[in-house]
Amino acid sequence: MKKSLSFIIVLIILIAISTGSVLAETDFRGVSWGMSEEEVTNIEGIPDRTEEDLLIYDIEISGVDLLLRYKFIEDTLIQATFYNNENYIDNSQYYNDYQTLNDSLKQVHGDPQKEIANWDSSMAKAMHSEKMGFELNMVEFLTNWEKERFSINHILTNEDFSNAVHAFIYESLVPEHQELIKTTEQEELEQQL
Repeated sequence: MKKSLSFIIVLIILIAISTGSVLAETDFRGVSWGMSEEEVTNIEGIPDRTEEDLLIYDIEISGVDLLLRYKFIEDTLIQATFYNNENYIDNSQYYNDYQTLNDSLKQVHGDPQKEIANWDSSMAKAMHSEKMGFELNMVEFLTNWEKERFSINHILTNEDFSNAVHAFIYESLVPEHQELIKTTEQEELEQQL
């Protein structure tokens, strides 16, 4: 009886694998690196906007409005960027969002490899909190995770007093995708020359 039950379980697993019923490992949000635009659309739904090699969605994570931009090269998913889509008058609100999303990313991906607050000077750091330093354009932030199949860079900069940039970028580290990225960057550089 035990042998026949084991045989049935193994048979079900083999059938599931051969018919594709077993779900592939996903990298984030149910998608995997290398998927086509059509495959991502089947998971995320119809995008809010499209551009050449981009699918763009309006989403919310941890109460923050974001633009999610999936980037493809040769119909191969290689990058996803989440841009803060809030339109704050007070730039210190971007700092609050950065902290909120950094905490969310830590809950999902664990401790980062790097967590950097890059101050203009040690005097500025001694005189101001991180939030005030950001508001005064004296500090920028980077948190980085390196996983087996992707990296995440979470950034917050304040290019001027009215133009904060807050985003986190997932990029495939799959070797063939890295080769696609390098080849595309090389071709773009050659076109500019």
